[in-house]
Amino acid sequence: MKAKAAISWCEQASTIIPPSEYNQPQIWEYLLLSEGLFKNNQGLGFEAFVPLCRGVRNEIIAREQGTLF
Repeated sequence: MKAKAAISWCEQASTIIPPSEYNQPQIWEYLLLSEGLFKNNQGLGFEAFVPLCRGVRNEIIAREQGTLF
């Protein structure tokens, strides 16, 4: 399951402190943005897309685990 592997990678990457010369957050998160979601919500800023992308990611994981009804 690629999505769960990507989430695991992000969790591990978040444990590493980036060098101070890089302006980058320490916490990584795997998000999925489908083309349809983007097209239907053009004009939204990044922060508005984050919860939508989490929903797509969580739906895919639930479907793969057979927990989506």
